[in-house]
Amino acid sequence: TQFRPEVIAPWDVRNLLVNRGTLLLLNELILAKPVVTEADRRTVVRHAMKAIIGYGDALLFFLGGYHWSYLEKQRRMRAHPGVHSALRRLYDRAAEFRFRPDYASYAGCDLARANQALLDALAPVHLECEQRRLGLPELCWESYAESVSRAAVPATLRSPRALARRLRTLGHRTPGLRLDTPLGKLGHQLASPGDRLSVLFPGIAYPRQAPGLATRAAESLQVSPEQPVALVRAYMAKWGVHGDSNLATALDAMGLSLSEAA
Repeated sequence: TQFRPEVIAPWDVRNLLVNRGTLLLLNELILAKPVVTEADRRTVVRHAMKAIIGYGDALLFFLGGYHWSYLEKQRRMRAHPGVHSALRRLYDRAAEFRFRPDYASYAGCDLARANQALLDALAPVHLECEQRRLGLPELCWESYAESVSRAAVPATLRSPRALARRLRTLGHRTPGLRLDTPLGKLGHQLASPGDRLSVLFPGIAYPRQAPGLATRAAESLQVSPEQPVALVRAYMAKWGVHGDSNLATALDAMGLSLSEAA
């Protein structure tokens, strides 16, 4: 019963989407290793499939078509008129991979190029989910941080418990963004550390689609935007503290280190 759409919080779906998106950032780090092993390649493919399904599930939720069953979600994704054909094809292939993993199909694939192409393809899916979550159909990446921060203020102030939690996080040293309006600045200050990182995420993952946000994200993390791998490391180091408590274990298993971002 906890998987019924009506009991799932929209902000939790946003968190799912960002969590799955960070798998593609991990792929960037894996593929930047001096030696990429066959086990690394399989991990990259597996991460890509999980990310596609996560983004697709998020969009289905905001389109009112979510279901707990993978088979049913695959069927709905194939049939829903609100799903772009490119995402439909990606999701269908990822769902089939989940049922019958086929790594051999990717043996000759340029995974670095494929991972970047996948981020480019999923960026508009992320944006549409946020447009629907916030009820802002004109939302774009350049106005995203300001809009999300402004929208968070009324929801936080309506809930004494949420406000108390937010006030406790004001002293946390987490990356912040330069915002232009008092309401936006207040919303960003009241945001949890994880929420602040979720606002930064599109600038890290989709710099070509969100150049302004990418510049602000790099500034907040104190890393040059001309050093994309260092920027991803810096982001993931913060994400491991405030977004995914299991990240350190996963990094060890993948032979990755974020020490350069400490």
